[in-house]
Parts: sequence; C-alpha cells; structure tokens
Amino acid sequence: MSYDRVKQAWEGTGTDTMALGTDAPTGFRRLADIVPDGGQFDYAIVDQSASQWEIGTGIYSSSAGTLTRQKIYASSTGGSKVDFAAGTKYIFGTIPGTKWILSNLTLCVSSAGSDTTGDGTSGAPWATVNKALCWLADKWISTNAVVTIAIGDGALNISSPITVDHPCGGQINIAGQNTYSVNMTSVQSSSGTAGAWSVVINLSDVSHIANDDYVNIIAATGGTRPEMIEGCWAVTNVDSANSRITVATTNHYLAAPSGAVSASVLVLKARIVATNCSGFVINGPLGLLDKLAIVGDGAAGRAGLDLLFNVSTRACSLVLGDVGFNHWSTGIASWGTNRVTATPTSRPCVGNCTTGIHSSFASAVMLPNGSTVAGCSVGLLASYMGTIYLSTGTVTGCSTYGLRASSVGMNQVYSGKLTGNSVGAYASGKGYNYLGAASFSSNATDMSPAANYDGNEGGFNDT
Repeated sequence: MSYDRVKQAWEGTGTDTMALGTDAPTGFRRLADIVPDGGQFDYAIVDQSASQWEIGTGIYSSSAGTLTRQKIYASSTGGSKVDFAAGTKYIFGTIPGTKWILSNLTLCVSSAGSDTTGDGTSGAPWATVNKALCWLADKWISTNAVVTIAIGDGALNISSPITVDHPCGGQINIAGQNTYSVNMTSVQSSSGTAGAWSVVINLSDVSHIANDDYVNIIAATGGTRPEMIEGCWAVTNVDSANSRITVATTNHYLAAPSGAVSASVLVLKARIVATNCSGFVINGPLGLLDKLAIVGDGAAGRAGLDLLFNVSTRACSLVLGDVGFNHWSTGIASWGTNRVTATPTSRPCVGNCTTGIHSSFASAVMLPNGSTVAGCSVGLLASYMGTIYLSTGTVTGCSTYGLRASSVGMNQVYSGKLTGNSVGAYASGKGYNYLGAASFSSNATDMSPAANYDGNEGGFNDT
C-alpha cells in the first residue's frame, strides 16, 4: 500500500530488517502514525549521496518499529536487495513504477483458464475474475487508462462472490467477450403454467446460440400478449433446422404470448453462475459491467449485484451495459448513497427473481431506454428514500407487485408498461410511484391506492 507524506530515517546497514527511528522530518508522518501492524508499505530508500537506492514493498511491525523487505521492484544493484553502507538513509512512501497502469489493458478470464499457470493474457487466461482483481489490487490505474476484465464464452462457475474493492475501480470494466443480436419473428408454441412457461420462439438466426445460453428479450410488439416474452431467460433447446429456440420464463401471467410477436433478442454468451453466494459485491466504484448473464441458484439473501451500504469511504457506483440477471433473491440490490446507471444504448434485463431491483436508504438505480423486469415476485422495490428510475421500460408478470414503494421510497416509471402483474403499482408508508404516461394492461389490480389518492398509510400513485 502507498501512503502520502510518510518519511523516516534509517541508520542501519545491510540487507536485513530495517529498525526505524522514532521521529519524522518536519511536515512528514512516521510509519507508526499511519501504517497498521503487519501492513504492507510501498517504499523507496535513498542514501544521502543517492548512489544506493531501492524500491520495494515491506511489512511493517508496529511493536518492533521495523520494516521487513518483502519484494524488490528496482534498485541500484539491478533489482536485488541493496547491501546498504553506514550512514543516514531516508525511507519514504512511493508508488513503484511497476504498479502503475498507464495505458488501456485487457485481462482475460476463461473457464478453461488457470489461476496457477495463467498470466491473464488471451493465450493464458486466468480462471476467475477474482484472480484478475487480486492482480490489480496493488496497482494504480491512470485516469487515462481503462482495464477490461474480459470473460470468455460459456459458464464461469463461482462459489464465492466477485468482490470489487479498488480505489481506481471506476477505471475497471468487467465484460463478456461476445454477444449476438437477432430478431424474434413469432411465437411457435408454448406449454406450462403461470410462473413456469416453456416458450418456443422463431428467430432470424440461431447459429450463435447454444443450450444454457441466456437471452435478453426486449421491445416486444405484435401478436398476443407480447410483453409476456420479455426478460432475461435461459435457453433450454435450440432447433437449428427451423431457426427456433425454447426459453424458460417465469412470467406469472395466466397465459403465454402467442402469434406474430416480434422482439429484439440479445444472446449473452458469457455467464457467471453462482452457487450459494451473491454474484458481484461492489464496495466502491466500478466502471462498466457489460455483456454478461449473471445467474444465481435462488438462495435467500443472495443478490446478482450487491452494492454495499457505506462500508468504505468510497461511494459504490457503476454503469450497466447489456447484462441479464436470472434466479436471484434480489437481482440488483443497492443500499446507502450508491448509484447504478446504464449506458444510453444498453437495456439491462431481470427475470426469475424474488425481487427484481431493490433500492434503499437513499440509493438510486437509474435504467433508461427500455429495460425489462419480468417474472419476479416484486419487480421494483424502493424503500427508505431509495429511488428506482425505469424509463420506457416494462415490468411484467410479477406475482405480488410490479412496483412497490414503501417507507418514503420512490419508483419512477415514465412512459413504461406495467402488464400482467398481480398489482401493477403499490404504494404504502409514504411511498411514491410516479407513473407519468405509463400504461397498464392485464394486471389483476392496476394500482393500490387508486391513482392520485392517498392510501395504505400515506402511499401515493401519481399519474
């Protein structure tokens, strides 16, 4: 770790552990003032003549007042430990040049990779995203550079969450390598029941689709009940001869879509598949999360994307690209003064979750441009001054509430569609749903309380 304005004298010799003095020059701090016991300290040592110098990382012992050299990055002896001569040397904090990332960099991750023998290149990828993040942990990324962690096609199975906690996280992107856009032309057939549909759909091209891929289906029109096909769904069969695929949906409406339904379909070839853990845990900024299906096992208390509640001095924030969430207790969970946004052209989708998106304690989730939340128990849940903004999007087939605003939470669904939900929009406890230009169809109950009336202990649905 690097610390600012830390400088102390060392009078010792040799290559051994350095016993530091008790004082620091005026205007500087001692290691004891800032570095925790057992903590790493990135240092430079320079003697008075500057003929002997060393750049490295050491381990500080507060009880002994010593710094033990751990790794040498550069030195006056060609990269080895310097055998310092007698005389005063100064030790001060620095960022070693090898820890700077000054230009764009791609780190590759693949299910066929190895965290032991890989090096993060395309020819030798790592096996886990956490390995890439661990490699980045002691690096400082220039504001002119972006690091992309590129995930190869197929399933990347995880049993512990991918945790992003980096001071330069805003310059880190995590993205799948490949997506494919195709057109849906109609529904061929369907079977099943509310909450468990199997729907066969005709596509313009299936050459890049395989069983167990995930697809984001958006902007459905035509036919009968077109919105009921929207969401992030698993592909369970590919009929190449007839250019058809079968998707498993959890839309809770009583009837499936049918007929000449057309829609945009994005095939997500890379997927994170979590078992007994959340998908991504964000403790700070992250630049972009893109081109991924993030799939859970439905276990309670797990989220596909979990932005932590003010556990660090850095606000949690990120931008979503074309991502899909499926089979989570909560698809996107954001707590505290955190921010989730989306790129102007992306349309994130959520399907098959207990709660699709939950924003709470002054957090804000803002998804413009037609995102879809489908087949959940509760689609959007805003509570305790949390805000969710879903512009021109669709909330469909939710078994309890499409929108729920409670405890001063606020949902804004401007020009959106609320269709096939048990209750389209529910507000309680001074919760507020703004529904300007929103359309309602096929809900058992469109709104509770009724539009533009207080109810449910101060809830309000504003049309």
